[in-house]
Amino acid sequence: MILTHIADKNTHGKVFGGFVMKESLELAWVIAYLNGDGTNPVYIHIDDVTFLRPIPIGSIIDFKACVSYIKESLINVQVTADIIKDNE
Repeated sequence: MILTHIADKNTHGKVFGGFVMKESLELAWVIAYLNGDGTNPVYIHIDDVTFLRPIPIGSIIDFKACVSYIKESLINVQVTADIIKDNE
């Protein structure tokens, strides 16, 4: 879980989407590392990124990740981010 701060703000006064994407990528990397063979994971492809609504500053975001597919040295990790507390 992450509490969003004013430093994460975009020009519209909401959480910058790049911040959410960065946190998602870092979580996916950790999950791939923990479920892999001990080597550092390398991003090969990023699927869809969908923002359903803006996230107000001060909101609490819950990130969840799960491994959805493993084949040889490839690992597919799915990450979702849900707003737990909307600060509006």
